[in-house]
Amino acid sequence: MGLLGFLLLITIVFSFTSVQTWAAKKAVDWFNNKYDSRVSLAYFKYSFPNNFTLEELYLPGEKRDTIIYAQHLNFGFSGFYSASNTLSASDISIEKLRFNWITEEGDTTSEFQKFIKKFDSGKPRDPNAPPFQMEIGDIDITDGMFRFENVNCDSCSRYWVKELNLEIDNFDLDGSYVSGDIESFSAKERYSLDVYHLEGEVGYLADRLYAENLELKTSRSYIKGDIALKYDSTAAFKDFINQVSIEAELDEDTRIESEEIMFFASAFPDFDRFAVAGEINGIINDLKTKDLVIELGESTRLRGDIALKDPTNVDSIFLDARDLFINTTPADIRYINGLFSDSTLPAMIDQLGNVNFSGDFTGYLKDFKTRAVLTTDVGTVNADIAFHQPDTTLRNLTYKGDVEVEEVNLGLLLQDSSLGRVSARLALDGMGLDPRFMNTQLKGQIPLFEYNDYAYSNMSVNGRIQKGYFKGRFEAKDPNLRLVFNGNASFGKDTSTYNFTAKIDTADLYALNFTPDTVSRVSTELDIDFVALNYDKWQGSINVTNTMFEKARNFYFFEDIKIESKGLDTTRSLTVRSNILEADVSGNYTLASIAGAFNYHLRKFVKSKRPMPEVPAGNFNFDITINNTQLLTEIFMPELIIEPNSRISGEYHSHTAGLNIDVKSPGFEYQKNTVAAIDLQYNGANSRSELGFRVAGVKLASGFEIDSIFLGNFYYRDTLFYNLSWIF
Repeated sequence: MGLLGFLLLITIVFSFTSVQTWAAKKAVDWFNNKYDSRVSLAYFKYSFPNNFTLEELYLPGEKRDTIIYAQHLNFGFSGFYSASNTLSASDISIEKLRFNWITEEGDTTSEFQKFIKKFDSGKPRDPNAPPFQMEIGDIDITDGMFRFENVNCDSCSRYWVKELNLEIDNFDLDGSYVSGDIESFSAKERYSLDVYHLEGEVGYLADRLYAENLELKTSRSYIKGDIALKYDSTAAFKDFINQVSIEAELDEDTRIESEEIMFFASAFPDFDRFAVAGEINGIINDLKTKDLVIELGESTRLRGDIALKDPTNVDSIFLDARDLFINTTPADIRYINGLFSDSTLPAMIDQLGNVNFSGDFTGYLKDFKTRAVLTTDVGTVNADIAFHQPDTTLRNLTYKGDVEVEEVNLGLLLQDSSLGRVSARLALDGMGLDPRFMNTQLKGQIPLFEYNDYAYSNMSVNGRIQKGYFKGRFEAKDPNLRLVFNGNASFGKDTSTYNFTAKIDTADLYALNFTPDTVSRVSTELDIDFVALNYDKWQGSINVTNTMFEKARNFYFFEDIKIESKGLDTTRSLTVRSNILEADVSGNYTLASIAGAFNYHLRKFVKSKRPMPEVPAGNFNFDITINNTQLLTEIFMPELIIEPNSRISGEYHSHTAGLNIDVKSPGFEYQKNTVAAIDLQYNGANSRSELGFRVAGVKLASGFEIDSIFLGNFYYRDTLFYNLSWIF
């Protein structure tokens, strides 16, 4: 009876809060003495049967810095089971929790780790003993703070979480591992991102960190789905992109800010804010996706099954994409290219408009194979081709495969109004895109090519373009142009080489928009072999045979025309042989210097405000005999008739600016006005010129006749004298 009374007395005494607090402080003192710590407690309360309340719980470190502080702590203690080494509690609520896991300057371990080590008895742990476990029903943390940092390491991860609020159910601690159902979590992180809301079933286990039914909202991102990070050990996080495997299934509402990923993986490309959905598996440097959808830039959308290797290394990104679909714009293409490459894209990219890509892609960004359809505002391209770009320029870009072009608007793409749409089916094998430098074998059909407002059709090509030089065969079977070209032709900037034969069975110049005459057809054969320097000096031959020209009322046939030029240095010659005319030019000249010499002397007789041009360089002789121009004049100027055997000869010497011309002609007729027996002599030099002009007779269409006319001009310095006489 006495013992029972004593126990009853003890129970009554300990029911008072002041006594509970006194006893708790005594227990704290014992704890501090035993473990050399400085734990303090301001208030303690026990409520029957198993509820405990603590206030102002404080644990400082050895340097008086706070390790743990809780303004208010309430928990229901369910018991400790020694067999399983498990502590069980019903609910825990904590207000104003402060937890600092900091390794101070000069230390190798944190203050918290030092405190935990005090509980180590030094005896070897029984390997068969179960790890410490904790099972808690609900945890509620309000206005918490957690700081994790090693001040001795600039590259180590650090976190400073404030305004932490957490509601978690079914909390389970098993040794070093933890899991639970987060009902609500929010916090502000000083160094990375703020979490506005997080919920889901989460866990940190020996081989994975996972979040199922996750919903995460930060200041700039929203993630919904299932995510798991798998690893062999936690040391894998030191090489996150190569040793931590991601398994994720993301909802279509997911939006991610690149900068928030870059807090944890700095090499991640800065896509700004982008959307992502689908299944993702693998480490970052070897990712596989299924039903992946990505939206980034202003309007780029990507969909497909993609395997991605080494995406954090610009020079070695490898993609294997199946059933890939991409919709983008020129602005986004330039933006995304700038994230991975320093190369400059050509200006024609801006003309593409809306771009759609569908197909497969395998390889690196500069070394890949693709079978795809590319649709743009300027046309469609079907390709089964491989590309390799060894450097940042497009000059050394190599490619091999088949390309089908469907109504691509070259005029819009190249900003050339003379060009229009083109369609082609070509097999390509070569290098470069600029015709001046490329080396490419091409073979195929060209069913459509618009030039000068005419749509050419039914063409084919088989040849090679090499550094501005085409060698091969080109054939056109268009209704208005039947042409076969076989040979070589260059289109270099300074030097051109031509060695080919061409047969034009028919060319309707009116239908092709080269002449306004409704009936204007030509056929001819060409055999050309020459080299031209700057298009002013050339050497070689041009042979034109079997030429026929059809007008509305007549057919014209030209016999052979042969043109030959010799010499590319200071001594050159040019000969023309045909039934129309014969011409010989020899000396040191260019086509420009010949025109310049005649223009220089013509300016003496034509008043102009412009100053006299410089004396053209060169020395040459010329002799031209007009045999029969009827064919040419009937075609191009039918009202003009030049009598056969008209001759023009002379010479030019630049050191005196001397030009001598001798013109003799039986005469000509123009619009029924006739001039007979023309004799013209011109001798000109720097400061003086003499012109003598005599005709035997003039008969005008009106019937007026002149027996003869003589005109004499003498030019000295800036004065012109003339003498004109005629006989009626």
